[in-house]
Amino acid sequence: MIPIRGFNYRHLFVADYHRDHPTQPIIGTEMGSTVSTRGEYAKDTIRNYLHDHDLNAPWWASTAEAWWKPAAENKYWLGGFIWTGFDYRGEPTPFRWPNINSHFGVMDVCGFPKNNYYYYQSWWTDKDVLNISPHWNWTIKWGQPAPVIDVWVNSNADSVELVLNGKKLGMKTMPRNG
Repeated sequence: MIPIRGFNYRHLFVADYHRDHPTQPIIGTEMGSTVSTRGEYAKDTIRNYLHDHDLNAPWWASTAEAWWKPAAENKYWLGGFIWTGFDYRGEPTPFRWPNINSHFGVMDVCGFPKNNYYYYQSWWTDKDVLNISPHWNWTIKWGQPAPVIDVWVNSNADSVELVLNGKKLGMKTMPRNG
């Protein structure tokens, strides 16, 4: 039997633990917990919506990239289990009553993928993955300037090029597990 050390969320302590126990494999027994609302790209505390990018995590957790990148880069990590696959009713985080949604899932309660779904998919599959967000259906108030749009791409391609209405906006190398 091989003793395996499990860590819940505390990915920042894994390297120190490994230094003191170099032969013991490590697994993330509960990792991630980015909180997000599918298809929303601005926090709205009135409607209890969160940004659908890998930005927000409770103080005790981490974003998807924050735990996965060191896990993927170190052979002593066996991998990890994310919390959680689906949003669920209960543990409303970060909002309280009357909100009843957990916001933790990589998919919403109906099973529709959020953006973190594509982040994980881009590193955990051999099939080609390309997901660009946010959507382009922005409500612009008359007489006000259009908002600056922060475009995110999840892909396992070596590089991606963004083209808008036939105009090349730029090419970026995709960092491994980034």
